[in-house]
Amino acid sequence: MALAAGGVLSPFVFLGAGITTALWPVIIRATPLPAFVPVSDSILLRSKYFPYCWCSVAELRPGAGPFPMAASSFSGTLMAFTDTGRTYFTAKCRALGRRGAEEKLLAELRAAAPAGRAGAYLLPLDATAAADLLTLKLAPTKLGEEIGKCVPALSGLLVLECSGPSVTKAAAYTVRGRGSTAALPGGLRQLTPTPLTWEVFDAIGKRTRWPDPDPYSGLLDSMLATRGVPFAERMSQLESSGDLLTVRSLGGEDVKTTRPQLRAILSIYS
Repeated sequence: MALAAGGVLSPFVFLGAGITTALWPVIIRATPLPAFVPVSDSILLRSKYFPYCWCSVAELRPGAGPFPMAASSFSGTLMAFTDTGRTYFTAKCRALGRRGAEEKLLAELRAAAPAGRAGAYLLPLDATAAADLLTLKLAPTKLGEEIGKCVPALSGLLVLECSGPSVTKAAAYTVRGRGSTAALPGGLRQLTPTPLTWEVFDAIGKRTRWPDPDPYSGLLDSMLATRGVPFAERMSQLESSGDLLTVRSLGGEDVKTTRPQLRAILSIYS
């Protein structure tokens, strides 16, 4: 139409826009556009090419209760490694600057964290650890309609979009080593019918053994139990050694954290 109207540049502009729109899913998979880079001294990752896009990653640390039931209480995007059972929660936002991004992401993590004694806790990762986790070479794997039957045979990464008690979207990947850039997995497809989140994690548990509670679980449980208590009364000891902090929870166990990680923990469980 632009060409018929006598346009000179507009036909090429509209043609380029149309081709880009049609091939956008292929372009996203083949180019590093979704790449994220860590922001120093924070839990933030910022998009390399779209500086207004940000994300953070937190690990689901197991508590005393059954992990599949605990994981089913989280809404949002979960990444579960089917060979190890390690599971992560990802939060994304759009903001013009670091301060706004940090406020939005911490608010999302705070809303996702358990309000009472739970079977799983959110442990935010600092930016470097989160970027290292997301630097993987992933190859999409076909996921059947009956996800509960497919998962026990899946070796790799399962990405779930959870809403309430159900999984609405999902994608499966095999891990083929380390990549060169950190990126959030995409390509999730709508599930019909939508399985319960518990069903999916119960199926993963048939393939692997869930991690046991560890000192980090004890620290997070202590932080959850002491919400609203002054800072000095929430831990029995705090020491610094270089870039790391050694925190002794009220249960008497020592754990090492980075400064941005501890700041985020205190904010999420405040």
